[in-house]
Amino acid sequence: MLDETARVHAESLRVARANVIRASELLHLAEDAKARKLGAASSQEMERLKERARSELKESRQKWKVVKGTASAVVVGSGVDWASDPGLRAMVLDPDDED
Repeated sequence: MLDETARVHAESLRVARANVIRASELLHLAEDAKARKLGAASSQEMERLKERARSELKESRQKWKVVKGTASAVVVGSGVDWASDPGLRAMVLDPDDED
């Protein structure tokens, strides 16, 4: 049961990571669409929008790092043989190279 729980948790983390990436892409696409819609928007307004998107992305990445670190600690501390499972091993040992 612990192994299954760990597998489900690992999959949940993979999906969460994919969601962070997609949210980042969505912010960029929304920024582009808004720029086209506004057309003659002032560059100051666009800079504010870009800065807001960057800030939201940074916050999202920080949250992701906390969630991933916590989940990795739970898996390692659970006693599950995570080293023999490639998915769990990748989740626990995955470096934070998103910056």
